[in-house]
Amino acid sequence: VLEELRTFVADADNLVAYNGLAHDFPLLEAVYERESLPGLDLVRPVDGYYLALCLWPTPPRQHRLRQIADRLRISAEELVWHDALDDARLLALIM
Repeated sequence: VLEELRTFVADADNLVAYNGLAHDFPLLEAVYERESLPGLDLVRPVDGYYLALCLWPTPPRQHRLRQIADRLRISAEELVWHDALDDARLLALIM
């Protein structure tokens, strides 16, 4: 799976995740380091959570993907919550 991810992001300038600075990016960095793999430092991490805070600063503490989707009236009924691919799809719809 790691090799598939490396192939997927090989030509990317940015890697986007929601709350990625707190969770996803440190985990990926640790795995890359553990496996002695180069390349993750060539991709700029972008955290959608911080973009959401800038775009919708209020109400406070209501920046979960589902809460934002509901406020924007984005239908997400067919998505599975906390599924990485569905979270990415919803983040793309929101942004």
